[in-house]
Amino acid sequence: MAIVKMKKLTLAAPQGERDKILDAIQTSGCVEIVDLKDEDVNIEGASFYEEGKAVSQTQIDYNHVKFTYDFLKSKAAEKESLFSKREIISKEDFDSLEGKNNWNEVYLKAKDIEDLLNNKKNEKSKLATQIEQYSQWTNLDVSEKELSALKKVSYFIGTIQKKYETKLIDE
Repeated sequence: MAIVKMKKLTLAAPQGERDKILDAIQTSGCVEIVDLKDEDVNIEGASFYEEGKAVSQTQIDYNHVKFTYDFLKSKAAEKESLFSKREIISKEDFDSLEGKNNWNEVYLKAKDIEDLLNNKKNEKSKLATQIEQYSQWTNLDVSEKELSALKKVSYFIGTIQKKYETKLIDE
């Protein structure tokens, strides 16, 4: 038996069984069916902008769902093996999930959590940089109180390269 790419499929069946047959064919994943009778095409390209908005919104929604899935998958406590059994649900159960889940709320919560995590990571790296910067001054043998007692002398805490030490002393 040969596999052929088809652009057109004619299905002859009783009208009452049409939806059942279409669902069975589409769930097999081999055929995508588009009913051309329902499409109202008056002028070619007239509905281009309306469809473009719907397509772009669908792409945005897809990206939000994909981000949420990837974020939740990366933070899952239990890692599954490659060959572990997956839960199998029926097409009716799968279709009913859309009404039960408010994915947009889950996306917003996941986005807030990711933003919070990123802010904490940035704050942590900033503090680590400051600790590294100030760690070289832990052995300073002068207290801050003694330095603040100097009224007529300006002081600058810092480091200079060895080659500029004599020049600084001379000035």
